[in-house]
Amino acid sequence: MPGRHWTRDEKQAYRANLTIGRIVDELWIIIGLAFFVVASVIEDRFTRRGFDILFFGGFLGLGAISYWLLPKVLQRTMPAELWKSLPRGRFDPPVDSSTPRTYRELFRRWFAPSRSGIEH
Repeated sequence: MPGRHWTRDEKQAYRANLTIGRIVDELWIIIGLAFFVVASVIEDRFTRRGFDILFFGGFLGLGAISYWLLPKVLQRTMPAELWKSLPRGRFDPPVDSSTPRTYRELFRRWFAPSRSGIEH
């Protein structure tokens, strides 16, 4: 999510649709929050300077690894039809009418796929 300010149209597109980019952004938020919690718990085990280096380096490194690795993990763990139905970029429009629009739809299709291949 770093970079320039988004236009109003980009903000609306981001909020209106689930995309691989948005899912990765939101997973990174969860990972980042977990990193802050763990860092605050172990802070007293390090010198101040050592912790500062570990904290900032770890946060940046974890972010880079997450943005590189999470799309690959999603692709391997999602059903192929679900992966193909999701747009890749943060602001891309839905691929077709089968694109999930909410996390509820996403999880339903991910973890309880239709047995016949046809959604009801």
